Amino acid sequence: MEKNFWNSKWEKDEIGFHQDDINYHLKKFISIFKDSEKNCLIPLCGKSKDITYLSKYFKNVVGIEFVNKAVIDYFKERKLTFEVSKNTYRHKNITLINEDILKYGHKTDAINYIYDRAALIALPHNLRKKYIDKIKSLTPEDSFLFLITIEYDQSLTNGPPFSVPHKEILHNFSDRDITLKEERKILSPSPKFKEDEIIQRVYFIKN
Repeated sequence: MEKNFWNSKWEKDEIGFHQDDINYHLKKFISIFKDSEKNCLIPLCGKSKDITYLSKYFKNVVGIEFVNKAVIDYFKERKLTFEVSKNTYRHKNITLINEDILKYGHKTDAINYIYDRAALIALPHNLRKKYIDKIKSLTPEDSFLFLITIEYDQSLTNGPPFSVPHKEILHNFSDRDITLKEERKILSPSPKFKEDEIIQRVYFIKN
């Protein structure tokens, strides 16, 4: 993963990918995607408000984020006290781990749910298969992946966020049950996309 690139983005506060509100699709589908007896993992979680929101619906929420500033900012902006052990920060049922998801070892309790709003689309094509293999290894049985992607003409605009074609999802998760919950055309607030057509998709992927 390009650590220097992402660290620079956070240090310069160039975080247009950060959403100021809880994700629309998460609120829409939370009645399906919740389990107070299970744990939820959020890869590349940043300082998202979705972390707090999900902590109300799961036993534990574990976020993985390799930019330390993002982890600290999450707690600082909410004035939350936290315990620190090496690279692990805890507050009640929220645990944020300052580590590269691609190198992350399964150090927490069993993970059955994964919420991916912006992790897969943050990765270039050459890293996405490795990432998918990693999250599969973290949820070997009875897993539920809530995945949000975008697709656009990558030849016209450079990522991130990167275009993830529908056929790529079908191929990489061919061993799992894929449900396309929503597909729609959206307009990006970022000037880099101009008038390019963007298709946003929401998947439920179960093992």
